[in-house]
This record gives sequence, C-alpha cells and structure tokens, in this order.
Amino acid sequence: MIELMPVSQFGGSRGWGYDGVLLYAPHSAYGTPEEMKAFVDAAHGHGLSVVLDIVLNHFGPEGNYLPLLAPDFFHPERITPWGAGIAYDIDAVRRYIVEAPLYWLQEYHLDGLRFDAVDQIEDKAGKHVLIEIAERIRAEVTHRPIHLTTEDSRNIISLHLRDKDGSVPLFTGEWNDDFHNAIHVFATGETHGYYQDFAIAPEKLVARAWAEGFAFQGEISKQTGKKRGVKSAAQPPVAFVDFIQNHDQTGNRAQGERLLTLIGAERTRILLIALLFSPHITLLFMGEEYGETHPFLFFTDFHGDLAKAVSEGRAKEFAGHDGHEGEDVPDPNAKMTF
Repeated sequence: MIELMPVSQFGGSRGWGYDGVLLYAPHSAYGTPEEMKAFVDAAHGHGLSVVLDIVLNHFGPEGNYLPLLAPDFFHPERITPWGAGIAYDIDAVRRYIVEAPLYWLQEYHLDGLRFDAVDQIEDKAGKHVLIEIAERIRAEVTHRPIHLTTEDSRNIISLHLRDKDGSVPLFTGEWNDDFHNAIHVFATGETHGYYQDFAIAPEKLVARAWAEGFAFQGEISKQTGKKRGVKSAAQPPVAFVDFIQNHDQTGNRAQGERLLTLIGAERTRILLIALLFSPHITLLFMGEEYGETHPFLFFTDFHGDLAKAVSEGRAKEFAGHDGHEGEDVPDPNAKMTF
C-alpha cells in the first residue's frame, strides 16, 4: 500500500499539503486530475493499494477565500492550532466536508483515506461529523475494501469498534503515536516536548503498546497534566498503525534528521526488524526501506508577510528545545530547504 500526503490545492507550488484550500482539487503542481487517476490505476496494476491523507480540520492561510465568500463557514470563537475552526453544524458546511472524502474515493478509485488530526474536529451536532463521514462511506462504497485510518492524540477507541462478525462499521485503525514516541525515547534518550511522557521506563511503554495498543490508557500525561487515553487491549491488532518515524516526527525536527542519522545503522536495523514483526499494521516513511539519509525538512512556498511569519514562527518553535539551542533553523520557504 502507498500512502500519499495530502494533495488538495494549497498556496504556492511546494509544501507538505496540510494547508489545503480547495478540498476537491488535486494540486496543479503535481499534475492534472487525469494524471492522478492514471497514477492510482498504475499502482493497482502492480497490486498496490493507494491511500490518501485528507485534512478536514482547517483550511490553509493562503488562497482560502471562504471567510470572504461565506463568513459563516467558520466559528470565529474557536481556533485550531492552524486556523479558524470549521462550523460543521451548519448544513451546507457539513455537506461540503462530508462529501469530500466520498469524492476522492469514488472519483479517483482510492482504497482508503487517512484523516489528519481528528481531535481538532470539534462538532456539537447530535451525530459527530466523523461518524457521519464513515457511515456514508460504508453505505456508498460497498463493492471493494476501504481502509479508513485516523490520527488522534486522545487515544480513544470509539471510532474503531468492530461488529460481532469482525467487520468495520466506521474507521479501520488509528496511527499509534504512543508506539513511536516510546520507541523513540528508548532509542535516542530524547525527552523534550511530547517525549517527556515517555521518559520513565520507555521499554515498558513499548511493550504495552505492542501488547495492548496504546501506552497511555487513562494515565496522567506529564505534558498536559490531564488523563489521556482509554483501555485498548480488547482492540484487534490491525486497529493500530505502527511506525518508528514519519513525516511529522522527521520533518518537525529543526534539521529534519531521520532515525538512521540519529542512532546509526545497527540500532535502526534492529528497530526496523521489530517494527516489521509487530502484530499491528506497519508503516514505513519514504526512503526508510532502503536507508535514506537525506533529511526531510518542513517546507512551504509562501510569500510576503505570511512567509516571514512562518519563518519566524519556525525559528521560535525550536528556541530553547533540547539540542537545538543556538542553531540556525532552515527557512521553510527557501528552495534549498525543499
């Protein structure tokens, strides 16, 4: 299976794709819709499924004219980490959001979707918009398997339940950040930021994640001071997607180092073997399968005041972080960073 980072049209000609503004349009810098369809068909011809990362929790800062055209599309009093919160409780907005995943699956014959940061999708409706999305997909795409995964910092299982016959009524699985964080601390000794929750006995947390899914199942998070997670041991192993690195944990390092650079080939090989023998679904970050050493940095193509704000924000983000004191953070907008 190939998983693509988001391809919806965003500001500029290069970027990670998480600041999409036209949710139904593949970015013109990558090619035409027909060429994307041809890519999916070619993958299928090689026996490969294609899953697309989709972002329904915010719109990007450049090229998003919805606040001018339809101000009620957003809730001004609710702000996500990346912009104004979407008004999922308004019917027209809800239909726009709910039908976007269906469009990608039906129009491009994709085999599944990964839903980015669903914990930031706040919906006060009687039926949460995520439930409605999953139910619509299960009801309308019935002639082939569809894999739906979520990224969710809450460590919940309510979106990934199984029917008595083992079938999937909603979402198939969840990216298991706990596994990555525990094994990263175990291998590198880094304990800054969100890694602080895994600083004590990380090997035990790795073992718990393998055996039961989540490492945090209601314990207090040192980072937030709040309880995090629910019991997950009853979940089937295939409800979890494990990885030892991905775009986030690599690209959100100041210098974009891959695990191979941080801990060396021998230790990385051991972790990779352990990952591939995991009882869960395993994910490799691009290049990991052959030992890529080039860094993967966060890159954008903004201009003017927005470019300045992004560059300054990136530098400020790493100021004072362990191991990053006094170092130059690459400018996300520079072509050399890309």
